[in-house]
Amino acid sequence: MRQADTRRLTQTIMAKTITLRLKDDIYNIFLEMAKAENRSLSNLIETAALNKIREQQFVDNAEMAEIPSNQDLLKRIKEGSNDARNLKGRFAKMRDVGCQTSDIRIQQSN
Repeated sequence: MRQADTRRLTQTIMAKTITLRLKDDIYNIFLEMAKAENRSLSNLIETAALNKIREQQFVDNAEMAEIPSNQDLLKRIKEGSNDARNLKGRFAKMRDVGCQTSDIRIQQSN
């Protein structure tokens, strides 16, 4: 394996280390929960953070039910779809959590 390939593989596999400041009482709550679930404190915090992010990324059933009755939203969705079809606007790069960079269309104001 070439050195560049090895370096790229190592960067992909290696976890990142962060520092997190917690008050003692919060730390103890996390630690108790981690022990109760038989997992490391790091894994508990990582899992909880990812669950919160995923929860906010997706629309729940109640929000989905509101979409057909929101005429302003439907109008803006159609306008955005037409703008994308006509290549109106510009692209901005955004990094998705745990994914590669993807292109997202940003509507320009008139």
